[in-house]
Amino acid sequence: MIEEMVDWKLDNLHLLVTSRKERDIEDCLESRVSCQINIQQGVVDADIHIHICERLQNDTKLKKWPIKVQEEIETVLMQGAHGM
Repeated sequence: MIEEMVDWKLDNLHLLVTSRKERDIEDCLESRVSCQINIQQGVVDADIHIHICERLQNDTKLKKWPIKVQEEIETVLMQGAHGM
């Protein structure tokens, strides 16, 4: 769909596309991209960790769970985040 929209060649069409760093996506878009911003995974993961901890400590439903369960939730979410 993105390829089709780019091929419309409209002067006032601007697209913002976000995704994980996947080779097939990069290959598809590299000839059509005018600007690319790479966000460092470590920085994003730190923000995700802060958010998860805040939610576990302050959400009335989540903070009722035992500490071990909260730790497991934190661990699993951080392992699966991969900067997203």
